[in-house]
Amino acid sequence: MQKVSRVFSRFGFGQLAGMAAIWLSSLAMRPFVTPEKLKELLGIVGPSALLLSIYIPNLFFLLAFWLVVRGIPKAGWQKERMSPASLLKAFAMMYAVTMVLSGIGSVVSGGIAPAGADERTAILDQVVGTGLLTGFLLPAVLAPVVEELIFRKMMIDRLHNYGETTVIVFTALCFALYHGNLTQAVYTFGVGLFLGYVYCKTGRMLHTLLMHVALNTLASSVLLLLPTLTAAGESGTDRLVLAAGGLGLLIAVLIVAGIVLIIRHLKRRDIVLDNSMAGAVPKGEVLRTVYLNPGVLLFILLSVGLIAADLLEITAPF
Repeated sequence: MQKVSRVFSRFGFGQLAGMAAIWLSSLAMRPFVTPEKLKELLGIVGPSALLLSIYIPNLFFLLAFWLVVRGIPKAGWQKERMSPASLLKAFAMMYAVTMVLSGIGSVVSGGIAPAGADERTAILDQVVGTGLLTGFLLPAVLAPVVEELIFRKMMIDRLHNYGETTVIVFTALCFALYHGNLTQAVYTFGVGLFLGYVYCKTGRMLHTLLMHVALNTLASSVLLLLPTLTAAGESGTDRLVLAAGGLGLLIAVLIVAGIVLIIRHLKRRDIVLDNSMAGAVPKGEVLRTVYLNPGVLLFILLSVGLIAADLLEITAPF
């Protein structure tokens, strides 16, 4: 298992390289991320330019991560086909889990985080909810493309032969820690489990990308609709009220359907993961081989420290 441990360690160092790339590319932006500066920039450059600048460092993460892991050979495995109906069911279950975990994460982080964090988040929500480019194309399309390339395509393509259970949990954890705050880390871990499962079964990034885009689009739609819904309530614009009602109904149906499907699958125990390949990490070796290696251990410790610092609003000294 020593060779396998080195492979996972390299992925940990890849995550660290990506984080370093984000820090370096964000240094120039540091003076502009206070609530006061965000308000000023919003009026000067507009919401599209401001939000794009927030996403640019993630592209540097992608490049740095790829440079570290590109030499690891890709795995080959027997891939399955998933019908549109199966993908829709998987999405409904993922959405239900996302909403539940999002609520839990918000409650937990809300009880810890100081008031300033709420103000900063509110400003970013205002930026996201100001138009088509900022509200959809960036968070709903660009972010999923980058994240699916990193956490499904680049990772699972190279790790699949170490066992689907091990790989799905590992990539979901990396995906959660990548987001850097407790609220998102809690629910993106659940998202990562579902997307990892679909990718392990199909090997098609298009499937996971469509699920990811749909998830982010629903979230962006809520942010975009809230300001117009408030205005509609004042002006009596029934069309917008109906649109909000339709969106709310869709969300409710997805949550209920997702919960029902999860209960049904748990009763039937029909979610099967393939851990029969020769290179699969034995259950008793997973902790030591996958997580207690230098790269992954450093990545987890640093990520947890950054999440704690974000909750307490501790600013890095550099």
